Amino acid sequence: MQFPGHLLGARPSIDGELWVSYLEKALAIHCGGWDEIDGGPTTHALALMTGCKRQFIFMRNEETHKYQCFGKYNEKTKECTKQYNSPQTASEMNFRVPWPRVGGGGHPNQEFDDNKMFQRMCSWNDYNYVLCAGSKEFQDEAAASGIVQNHAYTVIGCHADVADTGIDLIKMRNPWGAGQVENADFEEDGPGWKLFPEIKAELKPMFVGDGIFYLTKEEFFELFDHIYLSCSDMTVFKED
Repeated sequence: MQFPGHLLGARPSIDGELWVSYLEKALAIHCGGWDEIDGGPTTHALALMTGCKRQFIFMRNEETHKYQCFGKYNEKTKECTKQYNSPQTASEMNFRVPWPRVGGGGHPNQEFDDNKMFQRMCSWNDYNYVLCAGSKEFQDEAAASGIVQNHAYTVIGCHADVADTGIDLIKMRNPWGAGQVENADFEEDGPGWKLFPEIKAELKPMFVGDGIFYLTKEEFFELFDHIYLSCSDMTVFKED
């Protein structure tokens, strides 16, 4: 089924689900027009769609190469930054905040390396929290490996030690509904699926041109330097 008209960002799935496109249109109306939702902080969109105030941004410290935890809560004023409808008028001010309790918690000044971050991502995924990741600004197309620079991707799943191989994989999707990683171990025709048939048997990947792809833990942290978390359990929206 073809969706009538031009879509700004989100794309319906290949099996005809149109709710994402309708949600995008409703959000544009809520925010004051299409121009208002072109860009903006990922956590702002997550807060609008989930109603959850517990939004976190994890950014790599360029000096230590470890991740720091940021949020909208200002410890000095004991208040959160005001949330406006339009992301264009939203404040991009963030503050160092305590790490989410799920995953282990931590003091605002604590930093964690890639391995610890992946472990926490797996914990957040187990709690059905919403995870996204922001790509780096790449110096050239080869370094980008098909990833759109400065673009937010959805983290669909985190898989540690898949099939007892010692390999950690992250399942991702481009919200545009197209475009996948290139030159990756577990891309559509990547060597990983043949080298580790047990991983393929466990994950049962389907590559149908819908923007879904897999990255190893190492590839993920090479391509993405921002991680976004909405501490909202999405199972509450499911029907019994």
